[in-house]
Amino acid sequence: LKHFALNDTETGRSSLVLTWADEQTMRELYLRSFEIAIRNARVTERYSAEDGTMATRVMRGATAIMAAQNCVGTTVGECNYALLTSLLRGEWNFEGMVISDYWTWNGDNLRDLCVRAGCDTYLNMPMTLMWSVSGYDSPTARAAMRTAIHNMAYAVVNSAAMQGAAPGATFRVTTPGWQYVIWAITAVCVLLSANAIRMIVKRGKDELAHPELYKRGKRAEAKLQKKLAKQA
Repeated sequence: LKHFALNDTETGRSSLVLTWADEQTMRELYLRSFEIAIRNARVTERYSAEDGTMATRVMRGATAIMAAQNCVGTTVGECNYALLTSLLRGEWNFEGMVISDYWTWNGDNLRDLCVRAGCDTYLNMPMTLMWSVSGYDSPTARAAMRTAIHNMAYAVVNSAAMQGAAPGATFRVTTPGWQYVIWAITAVCVLLSANAIRMIVKRGKDELAHPELYKRGKRAEAKLQKKLAKQA
């Protein structure tokens, strides 16, 4: 679901355009569609039960939301505690993850505020930027990050990414046989191409050194003479 909320215009939103509305307008127009999807939408998830059989359960369909990049009033959408925590989780009981929109403005200064406000992860922020802010080791910062990890884990576990995984199951990544065949064919093609290039280069050098041999009929005649000389 995106963009939460008041994403009224694309022009200027990455520069933190200010969007203003009173609470009644927000609840009746801008937030109502999000509320319906979060509170009412349901999905049937298939999973491997503890006895090894496939089971199903009905759960809320909305497990991920993208925060708005614009400001709601004077507060950036990704850093709006009233929207992302008080309303979304406190009032609507949302249990999934919140991700920022494309981070393009002053992310270094807003990272801490963003996580504390209830935005769990970033769409494009590099790791070096995420950990460069002072205060990362504070107890409250660590608590906010643990909450963010929990929310992201909830969204992943309750998705098709984990479908069919029984409790206690382990995952092992292997290379299929066809991949080795593709690699072998690719290697042969590379070798053949390299040899062809070598022969072209060799012929070019030979032609520069002996241009008389590459006139029409001369090269065939020279080869025949070499062959006869060897036989003799």
